Amino acid sequence: MMTKLVLPRAVEGLLISIILLLCSPCFATFVYDPITEPITSATFSADFAALVAHRNLFGYEVNFAKLYDPTGSLGMYDLSDDLFGTAAYPAVPLVNMGDLETGIVSVAIDPSFFPALAGGSIGLDFLFTDTDDSMFAIDFVSLTIQTDAATIESYFGWPVGDENNGFGIGLADGEDLPSILPVAIPIDATGTGYDETLSSKSHTPEPTSIALLGCSALGLFLRRKRSRRQTKTKKYTHSNLILLLLAAIILPTLLPSNVQAEKVGNFVPDSITLSNVSYHNDTFAYSGNFGFELENEPNTGVSYLNVILDWNEDGSVDPCEWVIQNIPFANSDFNDSTHSVYFQLDSEQLSANAYVDLNDVELAPPSGTLEPFFDVFLGVSFDIQLLAESGQDGNAPPPGPPATSPDQLPKGRQGMPDIPQYANECGPTSTANSIIWLAKRGKWVNKLLKAAGRPEDGKIDPSDSNKPQDHTTDEDEIIKKLLEEMQPGAANDPNFGGLTGNQLEEGKIEFISKNKLPLVVHGGNDDPNANGAKMLDFIKKEIDKKQDVEMLVFWPTFPDPCDPNKTIGGGGHWVTVVDISIKGEDVIVTVVDPDDKKGTAKKPHLAKWKAKKNGGFTDPNCMAGWAVAESPEKRIDNVHVYPIENPLAPDFPVGPIGVVTASVQFEFAGVTDIDVEFIKRQGNFTFNNGTILPDGSETTITTDSNGIAEAQITGDANGLVLIEVTVNNSVQPTAFLFFNIIDCPFVADLDGDCDVDFDDFAVFALAWCADNTPTANWNPACDISDLPDGIIDAKDLDVFSNEWLAGK
Repeated sequence: MMTKLVLPRAVEGLLISIILLLCSPCFATFVYDPITEPITSATFSADFAALVAHRNLFGYEVNFAKLYDPTGSLGMYDLSDDLFGTAAYPAVPLVNMGDLETGIVSVAIDPSFFPALAGGSIGLDFLFTDTDDSMFAIDFVSLTIQTDAATIESYFGWPVGDENNGFGIGLADGEDLPSILPVAIPIDATGTGYDETLSSKSHTPEPTSIALLGCSALGLFLRRKRSRRQTKTKKYTHSNLILLLLAAIILPTLLPSNVQAEKVGNFVPDSITLSNVSYHNDTFAYSGNFGFELENEPNTGVSYLNVILDWNEDGSVDPCEWVIQNIPFANSDFNDSTHSVYFQLDSEQLSANAYVDLNDVELAPPSGTLEPFFDVFLGVSFDIQLLAESGQDGNAPPPGPPATSPDQLPKGRQGMPDIPQYANECGPTSTANSIIWLAKRGKWVNKLLKAAGRPEDGKIDPSDSNKPQDHTTDEDEIIKKLLEEMQPGAANDPNFGGLTGNQLEEGKIEFISKNKLPLVVHGGNDDPNANGAKMLDFIKKEIDKKQDVEMLVFWPTFPDPCDPNKTIGGGGHWVTVVDISIKGEDVIVTVVDPDDKKGTAKKPHLAKWKAKKNGGFTDPNCMAGWAVAESPEKRIDNVHVYPIENPLAPDFPVGPIGVVTASVQFEFAGVTDIDVEFIKRQGNFTFNNGTILPDGSETTITTDSNGIAEAQITGDANGLVLIEVTVNNSVQPTAFLFFNIIDCPFVADLDGDCDVDFDDFAVFALAWCADNTPTANWNPACDISDLPDGIIDAKDLDVFSNEWLAGK
């Protein structure tokens, strides 16, 4: 049982203002032939999927439907009470559908309004709002009029014969969805995210996409389209940031996208590189590499990169010249990173004019003159090289059947180190990148430093060089310790030739176990779901769960041009996966490659590797091997537990989140000792020293000079414990605290119910702009950016938005 969060009125008011601003009522007209016969009955109906519709939210009407007499004589007829009832959030609403449920909601129209219906047109004003998770769909909105001789049906926005098509997927009336939204009804099928017919087959004027989406009531994150990025970075005041927090979650779903490519001018000067890369390809003689850097931007969302190489310099596009086509980038990746995309060179020429476009929508095949739409770069020469190094031996597994992952665009993550490798040390270096990133995110940097034999000063010094000899001592020692566990003796072997078999996974497990690091390891060569053709599907699932992944690929072999009796190439290579996007059969894996010598621990280089779902990579040319993932143990550190009346944070809910093991911080200003009694429990729990605590047992913990005491509670998954905390201070009352011990992978799950929804957003909004100085509303559980930095800001919001509706 968790304490229910109640929004402060100021937050309620601001949130509801945004809701009402965006969810403008939709105005429409039912049109039909005038009726001359007496009307015997009339019904208003709407077919919904997965709709939960409270009439009021925080005192504001968010669901209603009203009919209007166009002549004005009968005025307005309000259907809202009959359609939605009067229940206010969080009571049980009249319309309360499950995630898969569909159904037609109908109300009879009173005969007093029949004279208005006879004229052949009726105005409709409605606002439909899902007050649960904002995900719902509409199949139709209709008016049915019955006379003795005929039945007249008028549908808002559809031609006759195409009104009720089962949400565009052929469902019978009342039939359950085949899966949850938005999977069951593809969002990108229309401009609204609803049944296709609502927006694309209208024969009467409809509201704009903005109005329709507004009336969907916060269709959060359904279509995260945004206007083109601007180079200039704005500064915001504290109050503006609160508005930005709400608008950043709500507005991106409502803004229409710019469908015409425009010139982008925010590439960092002199950062563009266009060259041949060192990967042989069986189909084309060489592959190319397009590298670039963007000016620092705080934006979220997705952009698409296109590059055209105009070999014949005629200013137009031939089929072989569009070498990079709509490669997606998570815009959060643009901060402090360089980038590259591999492509095939279908030309024997060694120079070309390059046209580049980075836009927030996918580019259609360009035609005509290119210069108005692209930045133009002068002739570029290609430097031909051959692959000369590997870091893993072995043979690639067979491709196997294609994977079946749904389309997914990148979410992006920031701060992944890109430490350059020594010869054949791609395995331990890629693993070091992952573990350092997790240690910073999980706030156990000192544990990692201790494992490496380094001073526990709370920071891992990063190198700012792409040369391995410039590693910092911290980086070097972490890599050496990992390598020694992966292949004993290799750290001091000048002839080390790379890892073999499953040494990376086995060595990483040993390193974690010996040093008691809070990580668990998944995948590897012995996991059929992480191998060969299934590797990409495994990576997608792990990245979705915020895990870190190292990926092994195998290079092809080909004849030595100097000796036909020999082959060159072959071997394998480890990289760290940063992100993955899947669209149809095409897969793009974003990696940091320790061997490309382009990135540093401070400024990673993110390379886009293109693959197919069957496990074959096209750029660079290689084959899927296997992947190894590591993830934090199911724990949350530094969770604050407050008394009922905490003078430092009076608006905070009582009770923390716990997941299997919780390091809990009790904070009471000016208090010396805290008595803790375990009153009731479900499951087994231990406290601090590992002793099992039966019901009624007591213990005392001593606070420091700041009134802070830390304790560690370990319990069964899905257990429950009620704790009474008695403060030895007459000023402050006894606090009763519930722990829910739950197994939830989402860092944005701030209320402990294993999903990310409005309740979590309310907790997040309370902590917005707080920092760990601490300010009164500081909540460390909300510091969820990839690299926690002691302030709740746009980086935390980016992570929160990426997990929005997770677990629903």
